[in-house]
Amino acid sequence: MRSTLYLFPCIYVILLNACAPNASGVEANTCTIDSTQLVKIPMSSEMINSYKATQLIKQDGREKMVAYNDIMHGIDVIDLEQKVMSDFVRLKKEGPEKISKVRGFYYVNKDSVFIFTDYKIFLIDMEGGFKQVIEVNSERSKINGLDFSEYVTDVNQEKGRTMFFDLSTHFLYFPLRYYRYDQNTIPEHYARENSLCGRLNINTLKFEKLDIHYPDVFREKSFGLLSSPNFLFLRDKIIYNFKTSSKIYVYDIASGKTVVKEASSAYAAAEAEAYYGSTGAGDELILHVGNNPEYRELKYIPEKRHYYRAVINPHPTKARRKLSYFTVMDEQFNVLADFQLPLFHYPVGALPSQQGLMCYVTNVPEQVTAFRVFRAQCD
Repeated sequence: MRSTLYLFPCIYVILLNACAPNASGVEANTCTIDSTQLVKIPMSSEMINSYKATQLIKQDGREKMVAYNDIMHGIDVIDLEQKVMSDFVRLKKEGPEKISKVRGFYYVNKDSVFIFTDYKIFLIDMEGGFKQVIEVNSERSKINGLDFSEYVTDVNQEKGRTMFFDLSTHFLYFPLRYYRYDQNTIPEHYARENSLCGRLNINTLKFEKLDIHYPDVFREKSFGLLSSPNFLFLRDKIIYNFKTSSKIYVYDIASGKTVVKEASSAYAAAEAEAYYGSTGAGDELILHVGNNPEYRELKYIPEKRHYYRAVINPHPTKARRKLSYFTVMDEQFNVLADFQLPLFHYPVGALPSQQGLMCYVTNVPEQVTAFRVFRAQCD
């Protein structure tokens, strides 16, 4: 299925010569998008050519990518400036210290890396040592304030449901899902009181649900597999959106208040069509995804004060194919630019570097991990 969802033909509607290796300086709304820079990182035997769950950090004065390596089953740290792997840890697949089905991670420092699985949160160091193990999604869990007969943790970093650890408060933030076997079509799943996110004090194991929830439209109609939210965690706010809509929700952590922003894409409908099939109709659910836009999580570049949001949209003429676009916004979520990714460029795992948004390129002939940098240049 993945190969059909991300076949991107080499056409830019408003970007001239976008398929050329050095395409740049193309007008898009009020800004231009420079895509001349190609970053190539020689692959070691421990690396893979594209990572889907990623995090950008600054360490030793340099930008580095931290990523889950699904082939080697571990966490890789890659120096983006020196273009080498600077650190890695391999996780055990068997035995009493096994860590299986990694859903996401958050790198704090070499001594603290959180790893989410279906039933446990692990806190490890980059030597592989265990520092803390917290059971989740189980009646045996010692977490207070979260009823696992009603909720499950919903971290899936590859699909935009990330996490965040605030070192100053010891709060670990992560998404929740109200659990129903028929959740895609039953309105109770989207009730106003059902929180989509919360925070756990890792010292006391006290959990607090936050006032982040589905908007009213989800109680009026179903969107099937497109119903899940996306999250971007910043130190003072949580920015979330839904795969169904171009609207952006900004939750202020200090006040607990949410502001809704309109940020339409030039290339996709502002809202997906409703789904009228049943929960168990797999083919119908997949067809509904294929026929509608899928808005992804936001990325933030603090040095530029720019947000980037991907939307994967049906191809206008070719069935079962989709195109991928990005919308660039300022800090007030005013749209600055829209651009389409060319063939062999992918939004999943994109990195919000100070250089620009780094997207994977897979048609580079060398044995490298390659990124194209998309940089919005505004007057």
